[in-house]
Amino acid sequence: MKRLLAAVFAAALALGLCAPAFAWAGPLGLVPPDDGAIRPQAGPFTIEGVLTGYADGSVLDMEEYCLYTQGSGDMILRFQLGSKEKLEAHVDTGKVSASVKREMNDIYKLAIHPEYGAEDIEPTSWQVVLDAGDTKTYIIQGKGAYSDVQGVHPGDRLTASGSALGASDGQSGFIFDFDGLLDEAAYIRCAPGVELWFDGDYGTDRENLRVETGIIGEVADFFGETDIDCYDFIGAPRFADKLTVRIEAGRGSTLYQYNRKTGDLTRMSAGYDAGAWSFSTRRPGTYIIAREDAWDN
Repeated sequence: MKRLLAAVFAAALALGLCAPAFAWAGPLGLVPPDDGAIRPQAGPFTIEGVLTGYADGSVLDMEEYCLYTQGSGDMILRFQLGSKEKLEAHVDTGKVSASVKREMNDIYKLAIHPEYGAEDIEPTSWQVVLDAGDTKTYIIQGKGAYSDVQGVHPGDRLTASGSALGASDGQSGFIFDFDGLLDEAAYIRCAPGVELWFDGDYGTDRENLRVETGIIGEVADFFGETDIDCYDFIGAPRFADKLTVRIEAGRGSTLYQYNRKTGDLTRMSAGYDAGAWSFSTRRPGTYIIAREDAWDN
């Protein structure tokens, strides 16, 4: 019953249906935003928080799932302390950072920032310790990862995208779970103009398929005045079987692969059809589309 009530509370908070403020059981008051809403920013990261209270060495009779925040923004909580108390925080474990700021009177703002990298596919635990006086210690703990996980099944048509609030339902995220044979072609759109096609047994459970499209400085320097587009699979995914990569480009463009470690730029042997370059690989990497052949400049 206790966890059921906690789940109901979390859902109400995520929908902005809570009262503007509520009193937390124990000496520490937890204060939501003015309208009770939680507004994470769009982004890849996901963190789940649990508030557990301790006072004078004893566990308080309250454990609530305070909020489930997904996004590149911080997890924000506001606390109201007694007039002679001061809130301090430090990270005990995990890939997060924490900061405390006194906003007004006895209201303190705690910001917990996720610091997960593209390699953080499996959720790992984190814990932040709050000190509010000599004898009062509070703990905020949870798990975090780079993003939510989408399962890949035969015939799926999926999109890699940043996690959304409360979207831990296998329908969003940059991490994809290949836990079985794909005996019907599955499709993943990783970025505008970039598609992956899967058909077979890929011998891996989870891979990060996020694609960064920002211009890579050293590549831009090499091409000079030539217009380029960059597509970088930052998670360095690896598969046991070949998949098909399809990158949209104009006719007359040229496709290259860029090695970030060595700086080598190699013109690729790929097919061009229906407005896109396509090729097969087991390890998607970093690709450059040049709108004219740089080797002839």
